[in-house]
Amino acid sequence: MFKKRILLIVISSLLALHNFAQDVNLDSLLDAEMDKKTKSETQLTEATFKTGRLINSHTVETAQKGVLDFKLSHRFSATDDGLYDMLGLDNAISIRVGGDYGLTNRLTIGGGRSSYEKEYDAFLKYRLLWQSSGKTNMPVSLTLVSSAMLRTLKPVNDSIKISTVDKFSYAFLALLARKFNSNFSMQLMPTMVINNPSILKDNSAPSKLLSIGIGARLKLSKRTGLIAEYYYQLPDYKLPGSYNPLSIGYEIETGGHVFQFNISNSTGITERTAVTETKNPFNLDNLHLGFNISRVFSIKKPKDYSRFSSNNTQALPAYDTTQVAVVKEKEPIQYTQATFTTTRLINGHTVETTQKGVLDLKVTHRFGKLNTGFYNVFGLDQASMRIGADYGITNRLTIGGGRSAGGLVNPSLKEYDGFIKYKIIQQSSGKKNVPFTVTALSSVMYNSLRETKDIGVKDPVNGGYYTDSSQTVKINNSDRFHFAYELLLARKFGDAFSLQLMPTMVHYNIVPNGSVPNDLFTIGAGVRVRLTPRSNLNFEYYYQLPGHKLPGTYNSFAVGYELETGGHVFQFQLTNSYGTTERTFLHETSGSWGDGDIHFGFNIARVFTIVKPKSDQ
Repeated sequence: MFKKRILLIVISSLLALHNFAQDVNLDSLLDAEMDKKTKSETQLTEATFKTGRLINSHTVETAQKGVLDFKLSHRFSATDDGLYDMLGLDNAISIRVGGDYGLTNRLTIGGGRSSYEKEYDAFLKYRLLWQSSGKTNMPVSLTLVSSAMLRTLKPVNDSIKISTVDKFSYAFLALLARKFNSNFSMQLMPTMVINNPSILKDNSAPSKLLSIGIGARLKLSKRTGLIAEYYYQLPDYKLPGSYNPLSIGYEIETGGHVFQFNISNSTGITERTAVTETKNPFNLDNLHLGFNISRVFSIKKPKDYSRFSSNNTQALPAYDTTQVAVVKEKEPIQYTQATFTTTRLINGHTVETTQKGVLDLKVTHRFGKLNTGFYNVFGLDQASMRIGADYGITNRLTIGGGRSAGGLVNPSLKEYDGFIKYKIIQQSSGKKNVPFTVTALSSVMYNSLRETKDIGVKDPVNGGYYTDSSQTVKINNSDRFHFAYELLLARKFGDAFSLQLMPTMVHYNIVPNGSVPNDLFTIGAGVRVRLTPRSNLNFEYYYQLPGHKLPGTYNSFAVGYELETGGHVFQFQLTNSYGTTERTFLHETSGSWGDGDIHFGFNIARVFTIVKPKSDQ
């Protein structure tokens, strides 16, 4: 019996060793096959950079076939006036709106319009070499760019005649890049810019300008990175008085969006203005803050959409975009969610409050009037802006604030605001049937305009208010304050429709004359009409009660289109109001829809989870 047991143990051990040997051999064979397959195929390197622009310059990246990459770039004025101009954020000195489109995965065409010197640009971009490994081992990517720029700024002297041909400049770039690993990429950018005679302000300046640029990206996390670019202008091929441009940025990639925040000594955005016409050195007094936004749209869906896909989802939305809150079967009260998509309808607040522990960053832009015509690209050359944030103390209580600047259209607007917002009643069904939501809002606004500037000079030609340095007014600190009180009453009638009423009082500590009361009343109405699960049409209108309006002002009316993409909400709108706070858009709207005094604008809301709620842990 003992011998039989020994024999069984030996046989079992041999079988186990045989099976183990088979497993090892199979694994080895599989690994060998994978190595052969990898070596027999070409592995193209993807995402050397996150988008087609580094900061000002192109990168080797091209748009995928059938993909439209919408680009919005902003550069603000210099930081030399400190906090009074919010480090330059009060004035958008250069705005470029453009787009890139992929004809193939290697060939991209694109163009845009810059407000700086009213310049149009178009380019053709081809990826000649693509970094790869495997069957074809290519150590670098090489992309060629050819662009043309048309400067349409009118001469100061009308007697000067410039032919259209002389308004053109051209640029040629050879972009050579390598992705060294998943964390670091570098690019060389030899560039030549050719100017026609009218562009050159100095007859002794060379028409061909040569520079060598270098750019890099350092990955910080899966979705963020540090970016930088520098151009060295060759000594005999540069404009007199120009400086080498240096730009440093931080970028965030969220699915189909790339946000870039940057600081640079360059004012312009195209090759001519950014590379060859930088007028100041890189120091604390001559820096320009700016940002780029890139958003891709699949016009014709590519076979490989991986470059623009994202497996990352927002863990905690600031606004519940489902139609009805998910509740347990035993819970009898069902609270209505997403009466509106975000806390702003267009200009005004909605009944929505930010979730507890969530920060909602807001960027709001209003451009000049459409009736300024094609020369100003229907107002896009001018802009006012508000940057602010809302924070949820609880799911019902929100606090927030921001800073508004009127830009070149209304330089007398330099306003800070703060508010507190509480959802008193929430629409619900079930055991507790409440037919509507009620939210109360109290806000304060502070005009920080310097005393040496006039605060109420109305522009008789363009409307609005402007700065007249010849008129000085002593402004008491208490006179700088304005207060607003709102009661927001809303109902969600179904998946497709929400309605809100907005009675509002704005208190002025100082008014233009004795016939105007300090307390001004309006009644507003807002509507959301659902188009798709992610998009809506929004409307809002405010009626100023008779005897409660400033002279020469109109009722505010706005129409908008809204797109929700996870943690972002984009709103594009048309309105006759230039301001973005209760004081400015409710009671200081100087434009009329009937006269074409319409402003195009947009709002961007982006949420960040600061404190994760217990329910989501």
